[in-house]
Parts: sequence; structure tokens; C-alpha cells
Amino acid sequence: MPASPSSWLPERAVLREFAVLAAPATLELVLESTLGVQDAFFVARLGAGALAAVGVVEWLLGVLLAGAQGLAFATVALGARHIGAKERLQAGQLVACSLIAAAALSALLGVLGFLYSDTLLSWMGADEALRAAALPYARFMLSGLGTFAFAMVLGAAVRAAGHPAQAVRALLIANAVNLVAAPLLIFGAGPFHGLGLLGAAVATNGARLLASALLLRTLLSGRCDLVPTLAPLRVLRGHLARLLPMALWSTGTVVLVMGSVVVLFRLLAGFGTTALAAGTISSRVFYLLLMPVWGIGNATAVLVGQRLGAADRASAETLVRQVAVSAGLFFLALALPGFFAVRPLALAFDAGPEVVALAVPMLRAILAAIGVAAFANTLWMGYIGAGEMRLPLLAIVTNGWIIRLTLAAFLSARLGPVGIFVAMAASEYCSAALGLTLLLRRGLPAPAASAP
Repeated sequence: MPASPSSWLPERAVLREFAVLAAPATLELVLESTLGVQDAFFVARLGAGALAAVGVVEWLLGVLLAGAQGLAFATVALGARHIGAKERLQAGQLVACSLIAAAALSALLGVLGFLYSDTLLSWMGADEALRAAALPYARFMLSGLGTFAFAMVLGAAVRAAGHPAQAVRALLIANAVNLVAAPLLIFGAGPFHGLGLLGAAVATNGARLLASALLLRTLLSGRCDLVPTLAPLRVLRGHLARLLPMALWSTGTVVLVMGSVVVLFRLLAGFGTTALAAGTISSRVFYLLLMPVWGIGNATAVLVGQRLGAADRASAETLVRQVAVSAGLFFLALALPGFFAVRPLALAFDAGPEVVALAVPMLRAILAAIGVAAFANTLWMGYIGAGEMRLPLLAIVTNGWIIRLTLAAFLSARLGPVGIFVAMAASEYCSAALGLTLLLRRGLPAPAASAP
């Protein structure tokens, strides 16, 4: 039966319940992304080449850290189940297992990243001059993947224990430290002349290491009812057997999403260092805006799962519709004033007039699509919360790879580097149309019948 128009209108009770769950997760994601924006802001003063180097390395990190993101997702999901079942020992053993896996993965990727940094930069389309500028920064960042991985897994463990505020606190402190340390290490002060681009890498890795230490201290103190606990090898193998399949599924999803963006960045590199620098500014702003979008989507998935678990399919669909509309309208209202004020935003990065001239239309393309992106992401996360994984993955392949990359190749040949960002915006509209069509025609999957 088609949904009535009134079921799309946001209700205060639904939004209040949703906000309580979404606010901490959203704030944590925003703070995580803010570290990257700080780097771009300070490094821009070193010139377009340095800013382009940061952009190239950041996208490499996005793909290489997919495994850590997968481990974090699985740690939240399985750790929360143990906590809910009052199985604190098992939850602690699971977190220890996840940390061991993160250490092994980051050590392997860190060594490979250090040894093959130049090859990876070349594969990303960086020319010889850009590779020379970026190589020390890339080696330090790629060899320090462990700081990123541990921060992700430890943050996931704290959230699984039901204390997201502790994760937010750790990231707030890390951001504050990076805000002070980055300009000092990049530009220097007094007799210290600064490290230039390498200083940004030292500050970022140091801030994430501090966040990891704070989160680990929180867990070891026992305040979260979850203490990482080593167990016999047989027990750890059992946890790993449950952890890895879920982590691999999530990793594959991240690789699919980030892989298409890396291809876009490789296409952008063909237009030169100035285009890469402008793209770095625009992409940092875009992903800063996307963090609350993803936080809203994650909360939607949780609440949909709870409603379907209670065999209340109608309520789950109403929630998805109302949150999707609310998110879309909120980000549209947020983007409208920004659409007409992008030039001061681009000028704030102080990367030079040529970079600003390209960044302004790129940012406008992004802001024109952020409301639609929020609407579309909420719809797809509703399907994930309902246990339907195939349709969202099909949407990622169809929209993220086929439609987006085809449009990017076509539009960049006519509009230059700006065409790549226009293609990103257009693909969000396609994603929203596909998700809305499926929800109207099929609805969410029916909840599975309980076992007798």
C-alpha cells in the first residue's frame, strides 16, 4: 500500500528519539574529519604543490584504512551484542582480538606503504615535482597507519560499551592539540624553523596517537564496563572467526566507495597541481559535511533494526521517510547560504588566486548536492538496518562506479576539472532517485519470523 503524504512529514517524537542516538556519533565523525580540514588549512599556506600532496596522500589513506574501518564496524556490532547480553569478559576478549588484528594489518600496510610510497604516488597521477614534494609526507603518514587504525578500533570499542561521549572527548582533545601543534611544526616559532609539509604529518599522527592513548586509558580504567582482555589462543581464534567475516564485508563496501573516489582523483591529477590543490580544498569540505550525513545514516540503521526486530515494519518505514526528509531539508538549509558565500570560504585557505578560481565552482557543485546526498544516504542506510545488503551494494556499483565515472569522464572533457565535481553532485541525485523508487515500490524487507 503506498505511503500517505503525511507519513513523510517529520514528527517531533520520532525526531527527538532519533537525535538522542545520532548526536554523539555524528559529533565524533565530524571531529574525525576536522583533523583533515585543519591539515589542508595550514598546508595551503605552503603553496598549491604542498596542498595537492596532502590531497593525494589523504585519498591513499582512505583506501588503505578500509580494513581498519571494517574492524571498527565489526567491533561495534559484535561488542554491543556481548555488552547487551552482560558478557563483559567476552566483549573484552573481542576487543583485544580486534586490536591484535589492527596491529598486524597496520604493520603490514605501514611497511608496504613506506617502501612503495613513490610508486603509489605515481599511480595516483602525481608528476615528478609533486612526488618529490610529497614523498617525505607520504612515507611518514603511510608508515603511521597504526595511529589511525588503533584510534578507529578503540573508538568503536568505547561506542560498543555505550559511552560515545568518551570517544568525542578524546577527539576534542586531539583536535585541540593538532590545532596548536600543526602550525608550530609546519612553520616553526623562534629558533625552530619548522618542518614544512612533514610537520603536518607529525602533528596529525601525534594527535591520533594521543586520541588512541586516551581511549585505551578509558577502557583500561573500567569506566566503560569493557576492558581489553587477552585470552587463550583457542578463544581468540573463535572471536576472530566471527569478527573477520563481518569486517571483510564492511571493508569491501569501503573499498568500493573509496575506490571510485580515488579514480576520480586520478582523473583530476591529469589537470595539474593547481586542479589537485583546488580539489583537495573542495573534497575536505565535502567530507566534513558528509560526516554528519553518515552519522544520521548510522543512527537510522540502528533504529530501523530495532523496529523490525519488534516486527513493526510500518513504523520502520515511517522512520526512514521522516528522517530522510528532515536530513535533506536540514542540509539544504545549511547549504543555501554557503552556496553564495563559497568565495570567502575558498579564500580562507590562502592557496593562491588560481586555486581559489577553481575551488569556488567545485564547492558550489558540492553544496548543490549535499541535501540530496543526506536524503539518499538515509534511505540506503534504512535498507542496511533492515538487513538488506545487496541493494545498497548494487547502488554503490551502479551509481558510484558506472554513472559517476562515466559522467566524470564526459563532463571533465567539456568543463575541465570542475566537471568531475559536477559529476559527483549529479550522481547523488541519481542515488536519491533510485533509493526513493525502491522504497516506494518495494518498501523495506519484512522482518524475519521468530524461531519457535
